Amino acid sequence: MKFTDFIAEMAIEQGISGKRSRKYDWDNFIKKTIGTQTKLINDKVSKNKLKVYRNINNFFLVDSNDEYLGHIEFRKVNKVITITESNSDISRGFYAIMFNIMLSEDDIEEIISDSKLSTQAINSYIKLANSLTNQILSIKVKNVDGTYTEVSKENIKTYGAVISVKETHEGLIKEQWREFEKRYNTIDEITGSRSSWGNTYEIGSADIDKIMFLTEISL
Repeated sequence: MKFTDFIAEMAIEQGISGKRSRKYDWDNFIKKTIGTQTKLINDKVSKNKLKVYRNINNFFLVDSNDEYLGHIEFRKVNKVITITESNSDISRGFYAIMFNIMLSEDDIEEIISDSKLSTQAINSYIKLANSLTNQILSIKVKNVDGTYTEVSKENIKTYGAVISVKETHEGLIKEQWREFEKRYNTIDEITGSRSSWGNTYEIGSADIDKIMFLTEISL
């Protein structure tokens, strides 16, 4: 099972994905607040050239024409957010994209799951924690006393335990996006061409996903 499949399965099984589309709200209300209450976070997401917007309690994934593709609703305390609802209209890769972008924000250091986890969700988190994504995402059990333990069925089933998702190395994801933006905007004075990263993005090469997300994923 691929990373994106783990994430999608996790979301559905732990009850954070209610499959309630916000397309109507996006088209009729939220889109009108772009530039005011709703701000653009990133407009160069993946080889598919997607965008992510954020308002007070939602992240929205849209295509290059600002058409709704999905959302994550959350509540936030300090630099920790808890996902309360989500929906995706794309077949795979939604949470792979969104978790990465969310952790690229300066005011977010941790994403935590709902506290009600099914057996299938627990198995998915265990697989995710042991996958190649542990190079980028730190998946731990966060206990009610604030301590962290390794992901296992026994630890997850402890009363009040949730799953914590962080960067494996603080600032790694944030720095990678800053570096990508810098390189994308670098233009050769003689040829007028973008840097290699910029060209890779513009032609829609799958290699750009490895650069952006710091691991090999399938979107």
